[in-house]
Amino acid sequence: MAGKTAQPPRDPLVAVWFALGLLVAVLAGVAAGVLGRLGGEHLALAVLTGFGAFGGTTTLVVLVISLFKR
Repeated sequence: MAGKTAQPPRDPLVAVWFALGLLVAVLAGVAAGVLGRLGGEHLALAVLTGFGAFGGTTTLVVLVISLFKR
């Protein structure tokens, strides 16, 4: 029994919270890209700005979910 560890209970709402977090990340990415484009950036740079905001928000969502899952 030395190799067995207690598994935390599975939370069925984690997928729902993750989906909501991805929706927020998409909205943040679109808003950052649109604001970048309106601010005078080239289209490619505005798209990269949106992808950066999406990635940062997704990372934050995953970290918050893992924090509250403990």
